[in-house]
Amino acid sequence: MRLSREPSRREAAPPLPSTEVPVPEAAGRAPAFPWRETYVLHVPVLDQEHRKMFGFLNELHELAFSKAESAQMQSALGRLIDHALHHFASEERLMAAVRYPHRQHHRGEHQHCTRNAVRILERLNAGDTIDPATVTSLKECMVDHILLADRRFAEFYRMRIRTR
Repeated sequence: MRLSREPSRREAAPPLPSTEVPVPEAAGRAPAFPWRETYVLHVPVLDQEHRKMFGFLNELHELAFSKAESAQMQSALGRLIDHALHHFASEERLMAAVRYPHRQHHRGEHQHCTRNAVRILERLNAGDTIDPATVTSLKECMVDHILLADRRFAEFYRMRIRTR
C-alpha cells in the first residue's frame, strides 16, 4: 500500500522498493512503534526510508523487551545505525540539490541522533544490555526530527520541485 504520491519526473529521487516494511510481531504483539499518517512527508524517498527505520526500531524494541543477548541487540542497532546514516546522506543530498537554507542546522540534528545511537551501541559493545525505554528514547528522537525538521525540509523541497 502506498501512502504518498509517486515522484514526478522532475524529482531526482531514485525509485525504491515497496514501502512495506516487515515488522517483527513476536508473541502476537503489535509493533511497539506503529507507522502513523502524521509521519508522512509526501516525499516518497524520505517516507520509505523513515518507514524502514521504524521497522528497525521495532526489531530492536522486541529484542530489548525479550531480553535478548547483547550480540543480537548489537546487530539490530548496527543495522538501524547503518540505515540512518544512509538515510541522512540521502536527505542531505536532496537538501543540497534544492539549496535548502537550513541544511547545516538540519545536518547537526542528524549528527545528534547518530551520536545518541552510537553511545547506546558502545554500551552494548561493553557488555551492557538495553531496555525498551532506551529504544523508546531513540524512537522519540527520530519522531521529533521527522515532525519538526524533516517536515520543514519536506515543505521546502516540494515547493522547490514544483517551481523547477
